[in-house]
Amino acid sequence: MQPTMSRLASSCSWVATVARRSATVATALALSCGFAAGNAQAAGFEIPGNSAAALGRGNAWTASVDDGTAIAHNPGALIKQKGTRLTLSHQTIWDHATFTRAESGIKQDPVANTDPAAALKSVSNSQTPFILGGFFAASSDFGLENFNFAVGMYGPSAVGQKKFPTSGGQRYMLTELDSIVAYISAAAAYGKADHYGVGVTLQLATMERTNMSLVVDASTGGALNPYYGTNDVEATVKMNDPTSFSAIVGGWFRPVPQVELALSSRVLPVTFNAEGTVGIRNAPGGATFTNAQLTMTDPVAKMKLNLAPTVAAGVRYRGLEDDGKGGQ
Repeated sequence: MQPTMSRLASSCSWVATVARRSATVATALALSCGFAAGNAQAAGFEIPGNSAAALGRGNAWTASVDDGTAIAHNPGALIKQKGTRLTLSHQTIWDHATFTRAESGIKQDPVANTDPAAALKSVSNSQTPFILGGFFAASSDFGLENFNFAVGMYGPSAVGQKKFPTSGGQRYMLTELDSIVAYISAAAAYGKADHYGVGVTLQLATMERTNMSLVVDASTGGALNPYYGTNDVEATVKMNDPTSFSAIVGGWFRPVPQVELALSSRVLPVTFNAEGTVGIRNAPGGATFTNAQLTMTDPVAKMKLNLAPTVAAGVRYRGLEDDGKGGQ
């Protein structure tokens, strides 16, 4: 694995457009981040299942959901929930991620005060628990037989914080991540509680912040060192996008009393067009640029992040027993 400029461009997944007075560092940032808008196809950003019950069942929740989390898993299931209800769920994800980089096949140029063997050691995420996993929903049928309505707010089932050593082998890909995203939702369902239901959830997706850091090699010429660079700096982008939109549709059908079939889909991808700023600082053991050299003029950062459409299907068997009174 080589920390070349092309590899850095592909691993960034964000774009920084920088105008600065120091040509040396500016050119390095331009090469490492491409200077052109690109897409981050983040189909793997979210963990399937959202809420304690869904995760506890391995996301086998599309046909079985019986609480307010139906706004995310299958809005058609709201029709089976009579009266007025409040749902509060919370999940904490423990992200013990470890990274071990492979030895480079390229001969290295020595870098003062660095130990290439240190870059090959395993490093772990020090922000292991991510506790921002709340899910709140309120629903009511308002006394109507064939309708139900709900509002709620929750975050994606994902890990929004990571922190790795600046001197670790992953330094040229990621050193720190801090991201907060929320879905503000309104849903409506129609159907018959003992036969079928269809529903839709409209969502305002808001990215309160996404801050990401990684190390870039600010050298503009000469041989590259695959582990450390004499002109390494740490770049940080800070971005947000308060308004994106999405929609979830879902339904269920009971062909016979014992069986339910369900289908749900996020039909509109969540597309964030985040904008913000980029800054750089000297990386430990790397460059020693002056504050003037690290100062930028009009430091603009942009990122397009797509959370892909999803489809979930489920089959539920309802074990019905005779209650001894001629009913089930």
